[in-house]
Amino acid sequence: MFDVYVGNSVLFAAKDKAPKQIVVGISMEKTRKKDTYFNLDNGRLTASNSAFYQFVRDEVLSYMERTYRTSPFISFIGEGTSANLISYYLQESTPYINSYYSQLLTWVIVI
Repeated sequence: MFDVYVGNSVLFAAKDKAPKQIVVGISMEKTRKKDTYFNLDNGRLTASNSAFYQFVRDEVLSYMERTYRTSPFISFIGEGTSANLISYYLQESTPYINSYYSQLLTWVIVI
């Protein structure tokens, strides 16, 4: 999904259909379950989830704003369990994301 989003952002910016964007991807190949799965018993974030959540909020976004010329418009894109994690950012008393795209995949087995 990351490559599709980057491709679209470049294309739309080149055609003056959207502003240029800084797109940041976080590789989660080895840590997706630890970082994005939540406690199934109570629906809350685990300690690992909370650490990742705070890393994105406090370190990644702060670094981007200090290092690059950015606008106050921030979007999150998530797929599967990453999409679930986005909902926690929306629950903050003052949400700092302006838009999000969540794609939850549903698998159906037809026999």
